[in-house]
Amino acid sequence: MLENLVVREMAPSEQGSVKSLFKRCLGPVDFIAFSIVFADIVKSIEKQQGCCLIAVQGEAVVGTMSLRTFVYGQRKVGLIDAVASDKVARGKGVAKAILARAIDWFGQRGYQEVYATVDRYNSPSWNMFVHAGFSPYGFPDQVKDFGGRFLKLWFDEGYIFGFGTFFLKKGSTATVPRSRELHGAWHYLAACLGFALLWIITVSRNGSATPDACVAIVVVASLSVMLPELGHKAVARALGLQTCFKAWPSGFWFMLALGLVGGLYPAYGSSYIKQLDYSYTTNRREAGLVYVAGPVVNVLVAIACRMLTIPVATGAWHLALAMGFSMNTWLAIFNILPIKAAGGMPFDGYKVFNWSKVAWSVLAAGAVVVLIVGYMT
Repeated sequence: MLENLVVREMAPSEQGSVKSLFKRCLGPVDFIAFSIVFADIVKSIEKQQGCCLIAVQGEAVVGTMSLRTFVYGQRKVGLIDAVASDKVARGKGVAKAILARAIDWFGQRGYQEVYATVDRYNSPSWNMFVHAGFSPYGFPDQVKDFGGRFLKLWFDEGYIFGFGTFFLKKGSTATVPRSRELHGAWHYLAACLGFALLWIITVSRNGSATPDACVAIVVVASLSVMLPELGHKAVARALGLQTCFKAWPSGFWFMLALGLVGGLYPAYGSSYIKQLDYSYTTNRREAGLVYVAGPVVNVLVAIACRMLTIPVATGAWHLALAMGFSMNTWLAIFNILPIKAAGGMPFDGYKVFNWSKVAWSVLAAGAVVVLIVGYMT
């Protein structure tokens, strides 16, 4: 903990200091997202429906957290967002101190249900919330608790665009035991069916979605999801780690909506290292090895699909295999981009690039070669 740290509500004159903090400590994608949330927070403060907590050391703002309050029917809900701390203050308990103050702030106002959306790859933030008593809050329980209002909850929290983030819940009425998150075969099923539906929507645009083609597409699309994720799991196990796959409900709907207008964005889910307190930042080699497996398997599946289109020269399976080649090649190229998506989620390529630029370059070159050769032959 930093000495002489004070956590309090932001004064109107300190808005510029918070914006400067965002500029110092966030990347370009997160800076845009946090700035949008902050503008909304300022409006909420004016309506007495939220506040911005800041951590101050001396004259400097070294941390911030945005709080908003909502009422859904009879449920009084507090939402936490836009958690940020200065680079020089990270790892020193600043965010933890603000979170403790935030929970008190909600409790004093009668908001016993407190939620947050957290990028699981952001190890410090994820572990901080879990240790503070927050538990994963899955889609079935969101629907059970909020009914049709779950969509409003998504939009209020910005979850609809936060791919790779997950809802966490703290409160005496929490319905999701922490252990339940670790058992999610239905996550694989949802991801497979969602990705297959995206393919079917794509072929429907040119009238090729016959019943036989749909069956073949479901099989090939499911393998295209499962095999790379099993690749992550196999490498992790060899390193003595465990993984769990989580589907993204918000990504699912965004993916399908984009598919209806001709776009492709494979936001169906991702595999995570299960161990509590695991750090992707300090274990870059392990993370790189685990997450390079996905794009590598995508390339191998693409090659297999392309080779099988030779003996299977016509019909529904030819169509599915041809799509399998295209989808897996583009998935490999898409996943090896060394960037972060909305919500802060790093692509596999980002984690591989942070581990080894040589490994990333070889993988990227291999994916491009497979793409070019496959389309030329």
